[in-house]
Amino acid sequence: NKSKKIDVIISSFSPVDSHLIVLDYKKTNSHVKWIADMRDEMSLNQMIGNKERSYYRDIEQKIFNNANIISSVSMPILEGFKNISHKQELKFIEIRNGFDHDCKLLNVKNKEFTFVYAGTFYGKRKPNSFFKALLELYKSEAIKENWKIIFIGTHKNFHVPIELENKITFTKTVANHKAVEILSASDCSLLIHPPSNAKGIYTGKLFDYLSVKRPILGLIDKDDVAAELIEKCRAGICSDFHNIEEIKNGILNIYSKWENDIEFDYNSLEIEKLHRKYQVSKLEKEVINLK
Repeated sequence: NKSKKIDVIISSFSPVDSHLIVLDYKKTNSHVKWIADMRDEMSLNQMIGNKERSYYRDIEQKIFNNANIISSVSMPILEGFKNISHKQELKFIEIRNGFDHDCKLLNVKNKEFTFVYAGTFYGKRKPNSFFKALLELYKSEAIKENWKIIFIGTHKNFHVPIELENKITFTKTVANHKAVEILSASDCSLLIHPPSNAKGIYTGKLFDYLSVKRPILGLIDKDDVAAELIEKCRAGICSDFHNIEEIKNGILNIYSKWENDIEFDYNSLEIEKLHRKYQVSKLEKEVINLK
């Protein structure tokens, strides 16, 4: 600031340290404009205890009193911050995580229908309902033998039905560009995320899934933002995480399109808006307006 005057500062949570640094800096540099970014909830996070919640509430109010803009990944999270702020002139904007590559779309059709899941499983996020639905279809011969599942960088911390074991491949963790390459060569991207009381959760992998324009089978909360985005992008089928019949119908829908060489009618314009260069341009416009 001494050598070249700072006009705008952007800080991002979590952790909270970057916001605390700006709060301290603003004590002697009140002219500086501030965009306080929230990738996650703070005091409204349902996974934290009362002591931590109380601490975050105090910090939040200080942020609201000093920031010019609050940004976050989704509208439900932004609404949460808006409801607990009391500064009328404070602006709220949605800046999604997005994807950060320009993928050469392969548009392949594999000899075996290939499901791909990228990432790990933990807590209630497990593929059990997907396995159950798939196994029922397999046993009833609603789908043939010509399919397989690839788990990218996934720890085997869940039960695999013995009938499916020879259909599954676990790969080691790979660089993001390699994971995107594998996804682009799939016939179906698996998005598995259990519903919770918290709303506004996209999960980071969704944006990479959308970028490669391969059909997404979502076992998710159908009333949350991920399902809304998949539907808006016309990029796949969303099934209730716990509803086996819905999951079976979703698998059959995507599988039958593959069998009959029918492509999903992707909304390419909406998908392109999820590139980080587009999200950055949104943020850049806000910065220009602040200066």
